Amino acid sequence: MKRALALYIRLSISDADMAFSGKEESNSITSQRKLLYAYIRSHEEFAEYEVLEYFDDGVSGTGFEKRTEFQRMLADAQAGKFECLLVKDFSRFGRDYLEVGNYMEFVFPVMGIRFISVNDGYDSKQQNGMTGGMDVAFRNLIYQMYSRDLSRKVKSARKNRNEQGEYTASFTAFGYRKNPSDKHKLVVDEPAAEVVREIFALAAGGKSAAEIARILNERKTPTRLQRQWERGINFKPKHNMGDYLWENTMVLAIIRNPIYKGTLIQNRYEMIGFGDDKKIVKRDKSEWSVIENVVPAIISREVFDRVNSLICGPTGSKQKPKNVNLFHCPYCGRKLKKTRHKPKYVCNVRNANPDLPCAKIFMEKGEAEQMVLETVKEACRMRLDTLMVQKQTDNKKKTSVCLLAELEKEKQRVEDSTIQLYKEYASGGYSKEEYLSLRKSNQSLLGELEEKIAGIAEQESGPEPEENQDDLKQCSVLEEYDGNILSKLIDRVYIYNDGNLQVVFKNDDYFRTVCAE
Repeated sequence: MKRALALYIRLSISDADMAFSGKEESNSITSQRKLLYAYIRSHEEFAEYEVLEYFDDGVSGTGFEKRTEFQRMLADAQAGKFECLLVKDFSRFGRDYLEVGNYMEFVFPVMGIRFISVNDGYDSKQQNGMTGGMDVAFRNLIYQMYSRDLSRKVKSARKNRNEQGEYTASFTAFGYRKNPSDKHKLVVDEPAAEVVREIFALAAGGKSAAEIARILNERKTPTRLQRQWERGINFKPKHNMGDYLWENTMVLAIIRNPIYKGTLIQNRYEMIGFGDDKKIVKRDKSEWSVIENVVPAIISREVFDRVNSLICGPTGSKQKPKNVNLFHCPYCGRKLKKTRHKPKYVCNVRNANPDLPCAKIFMEKGEAEQMVLETVKEACRMRLDTLMVQKQTDNKKKTSVCLLAELEKEKQRVEDSTIQLYKEYASGGYSKEEYLSLRKSNQSLLGELEEKIAGIAEQESGPEPEENQDDLKQCSVLEEYDGNILSKLIDRVYIYNDGNLQVVFKNDDYFRTVCAE
């Protein structure tokens, strides 16, 4: 079998991500690839090696699990497909210095993988499997600190751009495109803008969102996704089960979007966390960036306000609240609609292709709603019985805030101890066996502490059973189906094309997903 080596190349998610320590060299994929191949050509020992390449383009270096190519590379390493791994520098491999050290010290040596970081002058073959002491350990630590600082700077820079009226989102609203000479400015995409104007004109003439969607579908008017694909933006759809259909929700989203009257709203969401623990949360409205007249208006303010008043009411919300539609298609995920004659629940996507599984979904409205009602009532009665037993037998008190604080303090102490332990090991203070034993003890203790903290935090911050009993009692005695009331407990209901029905509850701690025939 021919010997092989692997190249791992990562391009950061940030445009501002340049090499560490003020180097001018770009971290582009092309640049990294050239540098690694130059290294291979300069070392005769690799002359006959097959070269495997792994690219993670536009992903953060602070986590490992969400990197698709990194995970594929690890799988190939475990399968023995290569024996040597080359990276440009440690920061391209990763910026979580503890995890990087773990791969260098333990994972790769166990796999028999030789690890080379070209710009850092590191070769595990010359270090006998060791990281090379404090220099490497501190370098990895600084990379992680740099990445955290860079993340804060990128967020700050984006916020400043938003406040100055510059557009920073990846994709544009339907009817606009990015200015080719300045990606932070929007210009009108005239073919799509004509559709936007028609939508407002139809709405002003008294047409409902559903009627407008039907008109657009009959004319086969391109949707936002289709318009993107035509212009070479984003990926092609995996299926056409609705990507080419207008829906009333899409029409309403356009009617309600103030960008069409020249008002740009940004900074509505933020990324919190670090590495693999990042998540997106919605900001408070007071933190949004709202700038007037920085994008060309497609609709006049008078027409925009008049149409929104007709569609949504004077306050921007429906004057007559509709019964919440809980029924969804399990194949395309869209909400099912009710037919007018002999009311049944069906999927709109069936109009696009009668051969799709969506096309065979139909269930009489009364039958479907009765099945859901009976399922929820039974689940609520069972939950109320459980709560009664808990109330009679469970006399435990809430864990005090002081105890939670002590556990958090102890967790921080163990984490600091783990970092110090690694530094002392890297400088020769501990043998490998001693370090592994102590690290294992710390990890075990951390696991126990995190489990206790999670339990207390859930008990302290989670809703008390009594707080939800009103909803449970209300649903348990319902005589007729009411989507508005049931939506307090139900997330959605799926109707399958074989006649089965699935109820998905919002609270998994109280309920489990229930299937009914």
